[in-house]
This record gives sequence, structure tokens and C-alpha cells, in this order.
Amino acid sequence: MRIKSSLSCAILASIVFTTQTNAATFQGIGDLYQSPHGNTGLSTITALSADGKTFAGLDGTFSSSNFYYTEYTEAFIHHPDQTVTPLGFLDDNNPISFATGISANGQVVIGESKLNGKKTAFRWSADQGMTTIISDFESTTRDISSAGNFIAGSIFIDNIARPFRWSPQDGTTLLQTPSGSLFNGTAEAMSNDGSIIIGIHRSDNEQAFRWTADQGMQILENLNPTNPNTQAKDISGNGQYIVGSSTSNAVRWSPDGSIQIIDSLENAHNSFALATSYDGSTVVGGAYLTDSSMNASGFIWQENIGTQSIASFLTNIGLTSEIQDWELQIIWDISDDGLTIAGEGINPDGNYEAWIATIPEPTSLILLSLTTLPLLTRRKHENS
Repeated sequence: MRIKSSLSCAILASIVFTTQTNAATFQGIGDLYQSPHGNTGLSTITALSADGKTFAGLDGTFSSSNFYYTEYTEAFIHHPDQTVTPLGFLDDNNPISFATGISANGQVVIGESKLNGKKTAFRWSADQGMTTIISDFESTTRDISSAGNFIAGSIFIDNIARPFRWSPQDGTTLLQTPSGSLFNGTAEAMSNDGSIIIGIHRSDNEQAFRWTADQGMQILENLNPTNPNTQAKDISGNGQYIVGSSTSNAVRWSPDGSIQIIDSLENAHNSFALATSYDGSTVVGGAYLTDSSMNASGFIWQENIGTQSIASFLTNIGLTSEIQDWELQIIWDISDDGLTIAGEGINPDGNYEAWIATIPEPTSLILLSLTTLPLLTRRKHENS
């Protein structure tokens, strides 16, 4: 399917992000472009390329809690040259689309768009435009492999979610248990080469799972057998580490399957990990706080260093004035190299706004971290 007519508008850019070697930066992204459909609100970042210089997202009204909308939204790509490409829709009469993932080089985007009244998974590239990958059933996407040749998502058959892996060669493969049975659940992320998929199995409880073609779906360890609610939300690009949550704690699963609690922020009563760097050494996410002055905070966890609120972390690397009067509530994604993060919060005007930050190279970051150790509480997409 070709790109819809909404793409005929000129590629626009309304904001410039400055990047310098070994320099930390922070920028609220605001409203990246004016849609022909009128004032649609601010833009949201949902996925970063391998180097963090390209990102995908949506422009318009968006409910981040359940990826559902009732008003106009349009998927877009923001390019390294500061231009923005709106991606259009599967149905111009139902102008709703949003991006959920992006390939390593930023050339392929996946997401969902309304078609015939239902959410429908799409794959977009500059040469092919927005095309459906599943059209017979309602479907969603969550992640794409490094080279853009595998997609993970869920298809809804008889109102039951079935996780799948899709490729141009094999089409749609429904994930199965070792015995060959289908199961109710959602795919959330995949390794860079597309061989491992993680997600959430749903029965009486939510349980994190790991899937490979050889082993089928395997349930991951949880923190509390009497309350085994766990969610796997991302996997490191090398396929070694999985991150998510278990019984209100952010966690990381190691290659041997063991589960590790990621230390919580002070006053946090519910923490959740959402993304990790290529090697699993840096994890980001969010936490709900008991402090009435701020309801939520994004966090960053680094191996051998520990957990910091994202506000403290950015302050410690020299961005005090840039984040002044911001409430940085959640981090959605981190680049493979761990040097770019994207999230959402409340800006100094009191409005929700997406933001993007770049972090100094590791040599600079180590020096900064050594000076702040007493203060501590303790995507993927690299080319394969």
C-alpha cells in the first residue's frame, strides 16, 4: 500500500536538537509539526534508533497507559537532519496512526493504524510507504528487529490476544508453548536478530515469558510465588538480559534465568523497567512515588553504580538549568549505546511534553559518576 495523501505535505521541522561529542543535552520536543487536521497537541517519542539520532513517535492526543485513542494521531519519524516525516494512515477517513518501533538505521518503522474500524499493524519504509502486515484480524505491534526483517506483536482472534512474530519470508507465526499450544498473551520486545521474543502470558495472573523457535514459550522466574504477577517489557539487543516488573518492583532477568530487583527510588511504592541498552548494563523506566509533590519519576539504573531518579542523574551530568521546573515522570526508551534516552513529563508550563536527552560518552560519564557516588541509592537496534 502506498503512502497516504497526507504525506504530500512538505517534510517539516520545527525544532533543532543540538548534539556535541561528550556534551550532555536535554530538550523538550514540543509539537514537531502542524498537521493538516488542525491543532492536535504535542508530539510523543515512542522509539529510538540504535544511535538515538532518529526517533519515531506520534503527534496528537494519546493515552500512554493503554495505547488507545479516540482522537486524531499521526505516526512520524524525526531524522538526524532535524526534519520530520509524517507517516500517514491506512485509512484517510480514520486518521489514527502511531509508531511503536524503529529499525537500527531508522529507515523502517512499525506501528498501528485504524483500518475498517480496528487497530491494524503496519510496517513503513520510505520506498514502500505504510503497508499492513496483518489485515484479517485486529493486530498490534511492539518491536522490530535491527535489520527490520522481523516484527513482534499480537493478533486478536476471538477476542484472545495471541503473540506473533512476522517476517516477509514466513508471514505471521503465532508463538507456542513447548507442547505446541497457543497461549493468551502479548509480545513486548525482541532481540536485535529477532530470534528471542519476550512478553506477558495471561491466565489467572500475568507472567513474564521468553520465547525462541527451538524452546517455545518459557515462563520467567518471579519474586513471589503466591503473587506471581510479572511483566517482561524489553530485552537487551544481544538477547542476554530481560527487564520488566514483578510484584511492584523493577527487575532484570539474567542469562541464567535468575531475577534481580533493581533498587527503587526513595519513596517509590511501584517501580517498573521499560527499556534497556544493547548489553543490558543500563536500564530505564518509571516509579510511582508516595511524595505528594510529585506522583511519578523516571529512573536510570547502571550496573555497578545503581539507581538514580532521572532528574538527579541529569543534574549530576550538568543539565541543572535545562531541566529546571520539569517533572520528568517516565523514560520510554534508551538507545543501544545507552547515550540517548527519551521520556515524558510535565514541563515548566504545567503541560505534558516529551523530551530527549543525550549523555556524555562513557569516559566522561565515569568521571562524573565518581563525584556523585555518595548521592546514589545504589532498543536495541544495533545492526546484526
